[in-house]
Amino acid sequence: MSKKIAGIIFSFLFILICCFGCNSSSNSSDGENNAQRLPSKADFLQKKLPQLHQTLEKKSALKQLVNDYAYTVLNANHLVTSEQILKDIFVQREEELMPELHEFFQNLSGQNPDLFNSQEGEKLLNELKSIGMSGIFAEGMYVFLGTAPVLEPQLKSLASEPFRLYIEFNNAETEAWQGEYPYLDLTGEKKMVYIGEQLLFNHQETEYAPKIREYFYIALTVLTDIRALTGQTENTFLTGGGLSTDFYPFATDLEQIKSYATEYPNSRYTKIIQNITRNFSDILANGEIPQPVYMVWVQDVKVDKNNAQNNETLGCRTTAEQIKNVFLNKGLDIPHVVNVYQNNEEVCGIVYRFHADKSKAEQALKTLQNIAPDIKPSLKKAVINVQENRWDLE
Repeated sequence: MSKKIAGIIFSFLFILICCFGCNSSSNSSDGENNAQRLPSKADFLQKKLPQLHQTLEKKSALKQLVNDYAYTVLNANHLVTSEQILKDIFVQREEELMPELHEFFQNLSGQNPDLFNSQEGEKLLNELKSIGMSGIFAEGMYVFLGTAPVLEPQLKSLASEPFRLYIEFNNAETEAWQGEYPYLDLTGEKKMVYIGEQLLFNHQETEYAPKIREYFYIALTVLTDIRALTGQTENTFLTGGGLSTDFYPFATDLEQIKSYATEYPNSRYTKIIQNITRNFSDILANGEIPQPVYMVWVQDVKVDKNNAQNNETLGCRTTAEQIKNVFLNKGLDIPHVVNVYQNNEEVCGIVYRFHADKSKAEQALKTLQNIAPDIKPSLKKAVINVQENRWDLE
């Protein structure tokens, strides 16, 4: 080998060694910089969330748990690097931290009803929201601790679709709980239906689908089981509660329900919600007394007293709701479950529409027969029994 070739090889090896050393030094430096960028964990809560730290001052064990959780959440760009770590954080939040914090805030607000109605209380709520928790209130009083959006970049980049949808559904559910009148702002319910249908129908085999099913159908009922209460003033719209004419808590906003179609045009429920909001049921009230209604009766469910184990199972509504949901999932706008009595026995009816005007009910009957010829509906009349405060079949 000539000296010239040997020199070239030696120079090449020298460059490689130098580059390797530079890379190693750079990687080491990056690791040190990452460590330097992370704040101290020991006093993290006190420095970053001082109001929460002060509120938990006498709960040292809980304060330490919140400190460690907040440290991970607020430094997620460095610490949350896999879906499993992400899942562990949410499990800790929902199964460990939130129940303990809720009990703590419930007791504390009982001693100090104005706990959250102050400048310090507002700071506390903002700090909780920054780590994924949201206070829920009714008439200004603390009621519950719900979830709030957090770790959204990590959910987008690391989480599987069903897990991400599950977390988003929980956040929407918390949003639906807010407000003095629960059905006047339906932003949360609309999100629950759209997010929930993706999880229930595209990922029904996952562990998350059963967890949201009950709450999903509650939200779907809010968007479909609507009726106008007519009388001496303009229409008031109510949702849920069958044939109830109570303004609270059933008052709702028809325009918000109508907006579902434009906000979520690809939803499987868009068409049926459009049908219902264009052609809704109604009850006529004379003063406080509702007048008779004519119902397009699809199917009835009676109380099975032989299989009833306790008073909670005596009702027929749960089974009727399940049947009604099957119709909705098939694209049929059959939205009502009504509780009525026949010969002093409770009956639950799955109902297409009900109207104070018999001719409108008869037209609704023909409409259902045209769109669903396999269904054999009938027309039934219900009258209010003032003494018993119930609806009786005539």
